[in-house]
Amino acid sequence: MIIMNCPACGAEGRVPNDKINTTMVCKKCLKTFHIKPSGRAAIGEAPITGATSLRHEVDPHSIDHSQDVDQWFEKLNTSFHKLAKVAAVFAVFLLLYGVYRWIQPASLEEQAVKTATAIARNDLTAIREMALKGTSDEAVEWFDAVHPEFKDLVRMSASVVPKTEILSTKRDPEHGTAEILTRISLAEPVGRMGVSMPSTSIGSLAGLSIEVPFVLSDRGWSGWQLDGKRTFEAFRKEGEKEAANVGRP
Repeated sequence: MIIMNCPACGAEGRVPNDKINTTMVCKKCLKTFHIKPSGRAAIGEAPITGATSLRHEVDPHSIDHSQDVDQWFEKLNTSFHKLAKVAAVFAVFLLLYGVYRWIQPASLEEQAVKTATAIARNDLTAIREMALKGTSDEAVEWFDAVHPEFKDLVRMSASVVPKTEILSTKRDPEHGTAEILTRISLAEPVGRMGVSMPSTSIGSLAGLSIEVPFVLSDRGWSGWQLDGKRTFEAFRKEGEKEAANVGRP
């Protein structure tokens, strides 16, 4: 260490040996000075450039922004991770919602329309697939017995468009069933310009409509299914009533 006195105010101090020819500032009078190679203190900045200046080390007006930059990057990184977590949760929610919509069974109204449409289009395969397990045979019997003349007319012209309409829905929460009454009608064939074109080949086919009742059973995640047994039993009972009424005077 070099023991010296400030050349401006005479304050005594010590300076490390490696501070020779380095500009320094007196802590008492704030004057700049430097130590010559001879060990004497001189007022003013050191004549040798390139050395580290103490002025910059003790300058109170000098601001170090590196810490602010580090904090900004840290905040940015934290915000990014938070947004990434939110985006991941949102993506999982969309995925689960899509899976739910995909596996969600058809509603009662949707299943009723599908069943009535299968009858109108004479689609036996669809009726088998919609039937409740263990009741497909009864469903087929009912399907074959429901207004066969109506289905024969459907086969006569591929241009006729069957239309279905749900007239009433009566639920039975105790048994988890619903009695559906639908109306199936046949519209006139439509031409290329969207205008109804009556055809003499189908005669009274256009405008024909029938009412078809059936029973659907709720099977939870399997959805509503055609209860072939209950439907066929109800159909037979209705037929017996009509036959009895016809036989009365």
